[in-house]
Amino acid sequence: SGNKYGYNHSLEAEAVAAAAEAEAEAAMAAMAETSEMMRLKQGLECMDMEMVRMMAMGEGVDLNAAEALHYAVMRCSREVVKALLEMQGLVDVNHRIGRRGPGPGSVGSVGSVGNDDDDDDDEKQHSGMSALHLAAMMGSADMIAVLLDHHADPTATTDGGLSPLDILRAHIQPTPTPTQQPTGHLTHHAHAHA
Repeated sequence: SGNKYGYNHSLEAEAVAAAAEAEAEAAMAAMAETSEMMRLKQGLECMDMEMVRMMAMGEGVDLNAAEALHYAVMRCSREVVKALLEMQGLVDVNHRIGRRGPGPGSVGSVGSVGNDDDDDDDEKQHSGMSALHLAAMMGSADMIAVLLDHHADPTATTDGGLSPLDILRAHIQPTPTPTQQPTGHLTHHAHAHA
């Protein structure tokens, strides 16, 4: 129920992205719960990818369940994200927030966007975000490019139905300026010089 330009959908996407960003910030503050998460966060922030690999392979830390890629997209460099994605079989580029099950190596999350205080509708809007959704929310062309280079799915939708493109459009919605000329003026100008 929006106009032909989809402004209502874009405003909804922008509101969802802003709320998800606030929840992600709260999740980052709360992630100090475990020593494993502290070490994982430190490894990512210090670009100590060997420590991250050893945590995953030697200690059984599930990098997807810990949402390490989501955290790296939000807090680290493109190089860290790329290095994570190149850890064969350890990181799923299309892993989505709230889509992890119980199992060995599940030590919590460094990049979780969920919040237990939300009602079901808000949780549904934020659940299912991929790292590509977060990169779009940040408007980071570098992060979007590295994720797409590693086969991130641009058609994946959140549980609320938003694609990364919906979120990106909400952040880069062009606004008309008074200096824009109607197309009729350009046609008239071309005929005047013929």
